[in-house]
Amino acid sequence: MNSKILSLFLLILFSTSTKAEFSSNFLLANSEMGLQNHSGLSNLYSRGRSNRGHKAYKPGNTIISVGYGAFNFWKYSWANDDYTYDYYYGYSDYDNYKASGLGPLHFKAEYALSEIISLGLSVNYVNARAEWTNHYSTYSGQYFETGYTQGKYFNSLSVLGRMNFHFLTTKNLDPYLGFGIGYRSGKTEYYSNDPYFDEYYDKTILPIGCEFSMGLRVFFTPNIGLFTEFGLTKSLIQGGLAIKI
Repeated sequence: MNSKILSLFLLILFSTSTKAEFSSNFLLANSEMGLQNHSGLSNLYSRGRSNRGHKAYKPGNTIISVGYGAFNFWKYSWANDDYTYDYYYGYSDYDNYKASGLGPLHFKAEYALSEIISLGLSVNYVNARAEWTNHYSTYSGQYFETGYTQGKYFNSLSVLGRMNFHFLTTKNLDPYLGFGIGYRSGKTEYYSNDPYFDEYYDKTILPIGCEFSMGLRVFFTPNIGLFTEFGLTKSLIQGGLAIKI
């Protein structure tokens, strides 16, 4: 009888010990899994924050862009004027006609106020010149074998306040829409070494300019990249270097 009671007591003790050990191991395993899951979520959150921090555009950035534009309107429109009517020169058959020009040149600086909006400055310049030898003086009515040098020169400068709206930014890409408004000057000078010719110029009556464009910056390093823009500026398309500081 005593041996049966002793055996039953040992069986109950063993069963209780086994259950306690199983419960302890189960709780320990769950605790370790919880810590691992928490660590994984923390790492995922940290990586998310890190990726956001490495975007091509973010608040606090200052971006400088220097570029050159395609299609100097004045240069190309004057390039075919070797026989034409000009208000100041009349009809002329031109010799040694040549047209040249510089630009458009584009300079932009902007500061990122938020993840969407940046404010800055846009400076643009363009010039064009057409020059020729004219053997017939409209003013004196005489023909000259050697002829007179005549020409016209145009230049325009705009300094605009600029606002850009950034969207779909990634680590290397910064797409944006931009609008600018501000000061614009433009003047065309007419000149000649004909002694009967009075030099003349006309210029912009209302010195206000504006621009609208869509652009994209591509950064190959964290701070250096290229940009391109399409739109209504001094050039239809422009491109160049973008530097982030």
